Formats: sequence, structure tokens, C-alpha cells
Amino acid sequence: MRQFGGNQHYKVVCAMLFKDSVNLEIVNKEYRTPLLEAVSNGHLGIMQRLIARGANVNFVEHGGNNCLHLALKRENNFHSEVEHMTMLDQFCVELKLGNEERCSGVVVASYLAHHGANFYCKNKSGRTPFDLIKKEKLKKTLKTLFRPTQCVFCEDEVATETFFPCKHLSLCKKCCPQKIPKRCPMCRQNITSKNSLGKNTV
Repeated sequence: MRQFGGNQHYKVVCAMLFKDSVNLEIVNKEYRTPLLEAVSNGHLGIMQRLIARGANVNFVEHGGNNCLHLALKRENNFHSEVEHMTMLDQFCVELKLGNEERCSGVVVASYLAHHGANFYCKNKSGRTPFDLIKKEKLKKTLKTLFRPTQCVFCEDEVATETFFPCKHLSLCKKCCPQKIPKRCPMCRQNITSKNSLGKNTV
């Protein structure tokens, strides 16, 4: 999947994504999906296309890292922005960052979180994406923007179970039955699979 990282392959990747048979959850030896690879390699254009196509933003690789961990671990800015992403400008303003940080890991992580990626996912070292942010003021702002979702049943515990295809994060582990429910408790759409925070789809 690494060969899809460069700009020269952008059109090829887009053409592949139009096919119904494309597998967005295919993984490499590091257990990374195309989305995780795009984030790890800093390719905004491919990342944007994969999300639009329905890629799972909470898939985790072998180390338990989701796309937010990988975005925040990047030392260099993201690149390959094929179409201007106005949402990056908006998060720059909300986070009170300069335009030079528009394509930084923390701004891109905010974009990914807006699309459902979870800042409260712990990797195998017990670290959340928040733990990778060194500036306390910035971390506090992000925690205000992206508060944990509460379970719709008990309303006490943090929701950890996401249902597909609707992608609603709605129940905590205690309230979610061992057997996958037939319908989403929020939208009543039929459920085909579920994803537990920090684990992959079952």
C-alpha cells in the first residue's frame, strides 16, 4: 500500500476508489489500512478521498494506534493537498494557530476527529492521542472541542461501541450486549458490524 503514497499515484487511487469492489480495510504487514498509511505518510489528498469513500477512521494498527496517533506523531507537515480543504483553515482559527501550521499534525488530527476519529482511544502503551500533544493550552482547547460521547442508554459511561454502516458511537461496553444488536439505538438502521474503541471491526 505504500506505493499509493506519492502524488503520481493520486489519480490511480481515485480511480480505484470508484470501484464497488475496493476493500478499504485491507492491511499491510504493520496492520495498517490505506487510510492509516495515507495519514502516516502525510498525504492529504488520498486521506480526504478515503474518508469520503467511507474508510474506517477508528481502525487501529498493531501498536493500537489510530489515525490520530499517527497524525500527531508526524514531525513534518502534511502535503499533497489536491483540493483546498477549508476545514483546515477553520481549525487553525479555532486552535489559534498561524497559517504556517495549517497542515500540521494537530490541525489534520482535528479534521480527522471531526469525521469521527476518537481522541480517547488508548494504544497498547496506554496513551491517547491527547498524550502526544506537548502544549497544554492546545490540549485543553482540543478537549473542549472534542468531548467524549456519553452512552445513550446509561448516560453515565463514555460510549465505546460504534455501529456500522451508520457509524454512530452510541453505547458503552456495559450497555452493549455481547451479541451485536440488530438495530442502532440512535437511528434504528440495521447493523452489519461494530467497532469497539481501540479494537477493529467485528
